[in-house]
Amino acid sequence: MEVEVVDLRNSPTPGTGQGVGLPKRGEGGRDSCKCPVCGTIVSHSRGLPCTKQKCPKCGSPMVGA
Repeated sequence: MEVEVVDLRNSPTPGTGQGVGLPKRGEGGRDSCKCPVCGTIVSHSRGLPCTKQKCPKCGSPMVGA
């Protein structure tokens, strides 16, 4: 049985790991989304950009707040 050893230290694919010795970057993104038209603020759903959410009051696209 042969085993292939792969060196991942110089991996050409970005975003495949945290990195060695670096602090965590956190979750990122916004905590809430705001309507630029009527000012309504709603909580941000992780994984769904604010610009893809519609305002529950007037239907306008939301922005990060």
